[in-house]
Amino acid sequence: MISIEKLSKLPRKTRLRKIVLLLQAEERELQGGGEPHRNYLGFICGMLALDGKCGPGLTATAEACRRLCEEGAPDPVRLRRRVNRLRHALLRCLGAEPAEWDL
Repeated sequence: MISIEKLSKLPRKTRLRKIVLLLQAEERELQGGGEPHRNYLGFICGMLALDGKCGPGLTATAEACRRLCEEGAPDPVRLRRRVNRLRHALLRCLGAEPAEWDL
């Protein structure tokens, strides 16, 4: 994983595209029964919640994901669904076509 410091220094569009990949990797990890990277994921969700340029939908989804990461031991299925929603909201913000989502 890229460090939080390095991620935050990337240009905005590059950072958002990288976050899409990070969220996808987290989904796969959770799908396979792995432990969530709660602190890292919480920071990413907080970063997206503060972005504000993608509209209230992404902000609300990111904030809900951040709060879920702060729980002691969040339900992995619930967290995976929240991460998936956030990833798709971010893809919509970036204007990615559905056919590109699987790349």
